[in-house]
Amino acid sequence: ALAAKSAGIPLIYTSSFFALGPTGEHPVDEDHSRPAPNYFTEYEKTKTEADQMIRKMNEEEGLGAIILYPGVIYGPGPLTQGNHVSQLVRDFLRHKVPGVPGNGSQRWTYSHIDDVVEGHLLAAEKAVPGSRYILGGPIATLDETFAILAEATGQKPPRFHLPIGLLKGFGWIGEMAGHITGKAPEVTRGVAETYRHHWAFSSKRAETELGYVTKDLKAGLSEVVDYLKAFSK
Repeated sequence: ALAAKSAGIPLIYTSSFFALGPTGEHPVDEDHSRPAPNYFTEYEKTKTEADQMIRKMNEEEGLGAIILYPGVIYGPGPLTQGNHVSQLVRDFLRHKVPGVPGNGSQRWTYSHIDDVVEGHLLAAEKAVPGSRYILGGPIATLDETFAILAEATGQKPPRFHLPIGLLKGFGWIGEMAGHITGKAPEVTRGVAETYRHHWAFSSKRAETELGYVTKDLKAGLSEVVDYLKAFSK
């Protein structure tokens, strides 16, 4: 960050919606902050601390960094460790999703990878130094997400909802086993806890000031389904 400042190069820092903390049911904007300094995962903690550091440097040192907050990034592409939505779609296609986490009513903000890339380009072109933008997209509950997947695949959505307490129990078992085997658990207690909350964010500022446009969730998830079907052949 300091090297960019000394060189006079504009800095665009990619943060995460997790840095802003959980929300209520209704979408919030960039001025939202977490109600308490408690974190569910180390990823969430480090993203929040890095965001706070960059914002402090903007205020105290005139860094002028532009901070962007994508939602849950998804889209067609390789099944990397961070491509959680594609992993979920793959498991759904294989009938390996035992149930919907929690009661299915929690709202999540989805960001198609193409929209996020375009949002970065727009920020580089139009954003004022020191500004902050949520690069979100469609907001949907988990039940709605699986309903869209069911329509896109012709399969039935999961029949059951998995209580958060049960997921945290599986997380504890997976974490303990991981200490022995060295294998990362499929779910941790922290990740399970994130499903207890809403993560609903508005991209209104980016849409108004940058011209940011987002893809429909049904169209975006259909792209993921088509990619995975082709990839599995």
